[in-house]
Amino acid sequence: MFTAGAILGAISCFSRADYNLPLFAFLMVMWNQDDNEKNLIRVLLIITTVVDILWLMFWIPYYNDKEIAKWNYGLHMFVVFVSILEIGLKAIVFLALFAAKSNNRQ
Repeated sequence: MFTAGAILGAISCFSRADYNLPLFAFLMVMWNQDDNEKNLIRVLLIITTVVDILWLMFWIPYYNDKEIAKWNYGLHMFVVFVSILEIGLKAIVFLALFAAKSNNRQ
């Protein structure tokens, strides 16, 4: 799951300065740490997801502008698609964190 996120982060670097590659590499390392680290992971996931959503809200209208659309439109829409996949993957990781937390309590 984290490897897929790191690969998606590397792919989306074609058209945006993406922090998801180091984020998912960090998650890969920190996943098996104690519960205090899991709280940090939750906060990081929330912050980065909000930043991804803000990025999409800002850039999608710009990429669809008629003047810009003729320049690298395919690449930009590919990066938008990958960014949406990354948000979905972050949601899955977030749910897995809560599942891991409930399993630790039992």
